[in-house]
Amino acid sequence: MHRIVQLLTSRQQPMERHNQTNRGVRGTSHRFGTAAVGLISCAIPVFAFPVFALPVFALPVFVAALCTNTSASAQSTPPKTGYEKPTAWDASIRALREATRYNPDGSYHPLLVSLRQLRDPALRPLFQSLVQGEHWSIQVDGILGLAELDPKNVIDPFLFAQLKGDDDRSTAIAAAIGLELIGSEQALAMLAWDDLQPRDRVLLMSELHHHGGEVDVAKLTALSQHRNDEVAGLASMLLATVQNEQTAVEAFKTRFGALSAKERASIYSSLSTAAQRFRLLSAVPFLSGQLKDASLPSDARAAGIAAVLTLKPEEGYAAWKTAVEMDASQSNRVRLALVLLAADTTLPKGAGAPIRAVASGADPASLDPLLGKLADAIDSMAGTGDPTKAFPALVATKHRQSLFAVLESVKHLDSAAQRATYEAFIDLIAGKERRELSPAILELTIEAASRLGTLDAAAIAARLKSATDDEPLQD
Repeated sequence: MHRIVQLLTSRQQPMERHNQTNRGVRGTSHRFGTAAVGLISCAIPVFAFPVFALPVFALPVFVAALCTNTSASAQSTPPKTGYEKPTAWDASIRALREATRYNPDGSYHPLLVSLRQLRDPALRPLFQSLVQGEHWSIQVDGILGLAELDPKNVIDPFLFAQLKGDDDRSTAIAAAIGLELIGSEQALAMLAWDDLQPRDRVLLMSELHHHGGEVDVAKLTALSQHRNDEVAGLASMLLATVQNEQTAVEAFKTRFGALSAKERASIYSSLSTAAQRFRLLSAVPFLSGQLKDASLPSDARAAGIAAVLTLKPEEGYAAWKTAVEMDASQSNRVRLALVLLAADTTLPKGAGAPIRAVASGADPASLDPLLGKLADAIDSMAGTGDPTKAFPALVATKHRQSLFAVLESVKHLDSAAQRATYEAFIDLIAGKERRELSPAILELTIEAASRLGTLDAAAIAARLKSATDDEPLQD
């Protein structure tokens, strides 16, 4: 790996910054960090923990090959003609070079995140070179890669100075928070900056409080009255949590009620995500109260239920059950099932029963197959089913949102359930039907393969060995 890094960092072509693409890229599906289900893309709403790596960390096999046979590959002779099959070394170098070059379609991100997930100290020089990269998104990957190699797993605030645009820095800060790469010391250092954007300041204050640090109440009070509704809302919820009383939130409710229905839905979703991430218990009365609003759109309602499930499980489950019974839409029932499946909380026994009851009516045989498998997976999370069977069965549906939720929730299960689930993901690409899979599902499958490699290196090695006659699967 050292030789590869030297090659990449010494032969990189001069880079030219693509300022004209900065705005367009931010709204795309680039992923820089893991985030819980429901976290949304960066600048709008304000509290966007950009998913600068999805739960889609990819560990392509070209990296695995480097780890398993680097010395042999390094000895190989380059092909003499353009028609000869490239060596493993040449193919790996080509793929790694592609990972460090900006492309408007964002195709470099899964590759960069693959390298980050290796947590290999030999990659430090590469990440350092990326901090000076040609595009802000590549720079952020470099900053996050260095943080993930840090012994304390924290970012170096100084590196954010390499990001020239305020929005770029805000994106990086939000991504670092979403990845839990900012500790109390780093938050305090950045809160001392005079040019910090209000949205960044309230996020950093929330993270500081989450780590047990003391926030500046005077500055937080000022932010609770900020002209931006999302900044004011989060500041009010944090202030209420810090002071253990509802005055700030009650004041914000009046302001919130004067907004249009569309604005309320957007801001409510954003605040729900933030309250869930920062564990703001004093936000529960506000979030639960808004769930009684019949005009609240289903996606915003799901975000609020997810937050309350985390902060106050019994109250959240009651709200979830009510929503399931009230909404006859198939798509919304699936959405609500996914919320419960991905919930980071202890579920009651038989938690999936309401889904079965409303979806099948008087005839259990009429239960929609996807909802049935979702209910089985939920029950297995609650201890009344077998996750080694329920989760692979759900993966086999190839339902993208379900696969996303599975990768979130399986982290809370034992190693046997994790192994069975990750193997089921790999099964999706083991046959010819992999050509029909969407890029998003392929990314999730690569993430599962990466996790399987971490959990059981022998299992992923066996998969590679069994695929000797299937070069696309190996790739």
